[in-house]
Amino acid sequence: MLTQQQIENRKNGIGASESATVLGLNRYMSPYELWMIKTGKMEPKEISHLPQVHWGNLHEEPIAQEYARITNCKVRRVSKTLYHKNYPFMLCHLDRKVKGENKLLECKFSKFGGEEWGEPGSDVVPASYIIQVQHQLAITEYPEADLAVLIGGCDFRIYHFKPDPELIDKIIQELSEFWACVKTDTPPLFRDRGDVELAYPFSNGKYKQPNPNIINTVYKINQLKNKQKILEEERIKLENDLTSFIAESDGIATEEAVLATWKANKRGSRVLRIN
Repeated sequence: MLTQQQIENRKNGIGASESATVLGLNRYMSPYELWMIKTGKMEPKEISHLPQVHWGNLHEEPIAQEYARITNCKVRRVSKTLYHKNYPFMLCHLDRKVKGENKLLECKFSKFGGEEWGEPGSDVVPASYIIQVQHQLAITEYPEADLAVLIGGCDFRIYHFKPDPELIDKIIQELSEFWACVKTDTPPLFRDRGDVELAYPFSNGKYKQPNPNIINTVYKINQLKNKQKILEEERIKLENDLTSFIAESDGIATEEAVLATWKANKRGSRVLRIN
């Protein structure tokens, strides 16, 4: 959990947890939105009340202690902000440092596991965490890092990282270009319509003259909308045929598997689910 001073320090650079956003790997924030925050055009959203943030903060210390117990080592907090020696706009705040070793520890709490989480001991974790750890390794110049995660409240895993020079070079390049945009007040490219809405929240009553490419874009959108309507009508017809066949039953099943169910939910409405 960041202190107020650490939060203030992040205004003057790019933190490790923000690197993934710059690289376009954050589904919840675009590079443009981060640029708006860094240039002071908008305030960062308050996220401390979100369950995943709240529980992540509460679990940080138990995760660190469990890591210390399993690895038979000691860990300590690092309160100060660390900066890259050549790129001072790159900064990080370590969750923990392993005592007596040049090794950092990142603590994570995840509600769900999945394909993004590989075998313990590997470096297969969600992409945003890989970027975060490599960012930290670039700044500290440590030869290794561990990421400890508690998944689902009972699945504790430890992942191991070494510096990836190629990835670190890419991170530095992307962050350098982004920070240049911040310093020169030059917006990065829009990622989606959400970015456009952030940039231009109000209508002005004007219309632009389209070029041939944009006219073709409008044509393609209308084509897709028509196809979507046809597919939706076809889906509804097929579902009607299926529910008429199921009738009074709860679904259909072969000897190998249940193919579809049509059961009542808590509100008493029957819901069709295709497996």
